[in-house]
Amino acid sequence: MNLDLPQYLERLMKMNILLLGFLALQMFIIPIYSGMNYLEYLPPGGIFWILCASWLLSIHFYSQPVGKILYLLTAVLTIFLHIYWLNIFSGPFDRMLQILMIFSLFFNVIGFIGSLFLPIMKLIQEKGAKLKSLKITIDKKLNDRSVGSLNLINSKGNTRKRIMILLFFFAGLIFTPLSVYDFGRTYHVKALDSATTRSSFWGPPDYDSQTVTNAITPIDSTTLLIDNSSLSSAPSYLCPGSIMYIEEVSHASTPGINYCNYSDGAESYPNGTVFLSSPLPTLMDVSIEFKYMKNSKIYSYLSEMNSRMVHTEWGGNQSWVESPKVFDNVKKTYEYLILEYWNISYFVNIHLDGYAYVNIYNYSPFTARATDVVDWIAMAQPTLNHCLGIAFDWEPKEVTIPSMNPDRPDMPTPPDSPFISQDKWYRLNEQEDETLKAAKTAYFNLYNHAESFGLSVYGTYVNWGMEDLAEGDIDYTRLPLWKHPNVEYGVMSYQSKDDDDEAMWEIYRMNRNQQRYYGEQGYSLLTGWLTFDEVVHLPYYTNDELGLQRYLRDIKMHQACGARELFHAPLNDLILKWGPEVVLEFEQALNEESKVEFVFKAYPWGHLDTALYDVAENYNKLWLAIPIMTLQIFILARLVPKLDQLIKHLINKSKRK
Repeated sequence: MNLDLPQYLERLMKMNILLLGFLALQMFIIPIYSGMNYLEYLPPGGIFWILCASWLLSIHFYSQPVGKILYLLTAVLTIFLHIYWLNIFSGPFDRMLQILMIFSLFFNVIGFIGSLFLPIMKLIQEKGAKLKSLKITIDKKLNDRSVGSLNLINSKGNTRKRIMILLFFFAGLIFTPLSVYDFGRTYHVKALDSATTRSSFWGPPDYDSQTVTNAITPIDSTTLLIDNSSLSSAPSYLCPGSIMYIEEVSHASTPGINYCNYSDGAESYPNGTVFLSSPLPTLMDVSIEFKYMKNSKIYSYLSEMNSRMVHTEWGGNQSWVESPKVFDNVKKTYEYLILEYWNISYFVNIHLDGYAYVNIYNYSPFTARATDVVDWIAMAQPTLNHCLGIAFDWEPKEVTIPSMNPDRPDMPTPPDSPFISQDKWYRLNEQEDETLKAAKTAYFNLYNHAESFGLSVYGTYVNWGMEDLAEGDIDYTRLPLWKHPNVEYGVMSYQSKDDDDEAMWEIYRMNRNQQRYYGEQGYSLLTGWLTFDEVVHLPYYTNDELGLQRYLRDIKMHQACGARELFHAPLNDLILKWGPEVVLEFEQALNEESKVEFVFKAYPWGHLDTALYDVAENYNKLWLAIPIMTLQIFILARLVPKLDQLIKHLINKSKRK
């Protein structure tokens, strides 16, 4: 029996190559299947290939000291990976992955412990007379087969095998670092001279509103027109399209009566037209209290630019959906009337009290609220005929708060682990098939319901959501990014990198991946959340001219990568940051100035961990895990006859003594 290279270790090597090699294979297949940028997957794939090659080399050269050292290092790393994965994937819905890892870890630990005792066994073998006979008394058939499989150096076939192993190892070794630089490739991207990109916005803007009380001359007893000629004094910046809503219309002869009672049928419009709820006694001694915005020019800019808007009711619950008519809650709905006046198309962003963001694990309250909003928009036609539909802000936040995740199955307390935070543990362990199916069904029913009214959906999401969905399932992002024909998808293509190459690579990667995955539904993006507070959000885009020029360069880069629409956000902070005319600078940079060529190199390591999580969690699928484990058992089972013969030999040897 050759103790320099036990058959057990060779079988263990094949087990690990099967387990790790399939992870590496996924890193190769997924970008081909999904169309994602392959450089996000090849570096971690190269790491797995190197690990497989290291197993081959360590067993091949095990009879030499360098082989033993390589084996110990490879075994330690493999055992660590098993322990790490068992630690981070320790939730109740990762049982198949856990079983597979425990099974593989058990045999790796046995092999590692055995290898530590191997030098002692060899010493005993060389010096002990009793063990010498063990080397020559194994059954000839077993010995011949063992020698044929272990004598790797002398046969011609094993010479070829050695060459293949070395090529395999060095290819992987060279492959991984070169992937960082995309094999030396330099990217050149430039928009076509005829390319145009629409600037849209996440609104509303800062209205700079003002309340005015003034005498007014009515048109007739039931109609007013608010303008500088009908008012006793002209407020500054008052113009058609600036009227927000009416607080009160009163008459001197009837104090306490509001002739513009919206609950009784009054209507008012941004152009200044007011239809009263009851006739005025006379056309004299009439006064009006109304609210208007002094910053209406921003709407004129957006209208000229053909911009769209995702309209947000900041922190609101959209309680107006409980009112059947647009004017029943006009202090909320006036914003949509202003957009209608300025011919600006818009989506209504879905909000719900008690929740910060939308994701899979609060799908039931949000899809219910969104259905109510869709029904309300449909009832409001044709008054709101510029409303395109609804919008979602999909973000995987508020993970650890149970009340924010009402649709998540019960989860145990996360382990106190140095490898993973509580927040991350929830993300990696909360996926349960029935919940995911229910969420997908609920969202798709909503999308179909909106489509039945001629409305659509816009969804914006964090940039690594696509990578999670690349192979067709959702493992860690919590985002409902399943493709549906009635949804436009807009990745949050944020970047705040001082290194120009790295900044441009991020923009290129996100544009390219979204366009490949979502096709015509993926040419719109959210380019950042540029608040006036530089410390909190994207400090790279400072509040001065330097920050503006950086942003203008980056939106040109988006256009060069094929983007057809860019959502700039939030509009109120952009105005505070760089002034209201900044929206015109966006238009000029994208659609009037000459196109610029951008040159940069790749930085593909930014999502290394998320790609690894995605492929590792695929071992939770029965159709994958069971065949892998079956093959591993088959590999180990081939040792049973040899171990049986060895045991019999030892028994017979002891009996003879």
